[in-house]
Amino acid sequence: KPAQDAVDLALRAYEDGSLLEEDEGLFTVVVAIVLGMADRDEAMDVIEAMVGRAHRRGSQFGLLAVSLWRGWLHIRRGDLEDAATSLRNALQELEVWHGAAGGDVYAAAHYAQTLLEQGDLDGAWRALAPDLRHQLWTSLEGARWWAAVECELLLASGRAAEALARSEQMRIDCPHVDNP
Repeated sequence: KPAQDAVDLALRAYEDGSLLEEDEGLFTVVVAIVLGMADRDEAMDVIEAMVGRAHRRGSQFGLLAVSLWRGWLHIRRGDLEDAATSLRNALQELEVWHGAAGGDVYAAAHYAQTLLEQGDLDGAWRALAPDLRHQLWTSLEGARWWAAVECELLLASGRAAEALARSEQMRIDCPHVDNP
């Protein structure tokens, strides 16, 4: 029931089109994320509408938001090639934009997750670029997703004790997340 409540609220916020038209991509993407977490097909419809809006307005930020969160949606749907392409685009767009405020952290974490799912452990580790580690403070949620993929990479690399220690640190760093 709580998931359906979140979906209903997201759809209600989105339904009249004003959120899409007034937003550069920061808030509308929350609608796509909520719908994506609920495995609703409408999530991709929101992303496609965001593409149209970004093109109409010439919004570079809107396009990079689309690349980032479209990539995440593709991961959720198991479309790993499309996810990798979209997330590589997001990383390039973020580099050009120079105002990522945490977006780089999200994109790197999602790209690493994609590469991990494709079996490319070395590539996934490289995606968690050391030069981005200093940006983890810019986004609590981005840092949480970074830490989660880092735990998965440690496990996949046969480093269970380090994965356990990292997950314990993640629990301390993210007390707002209750994940049994």
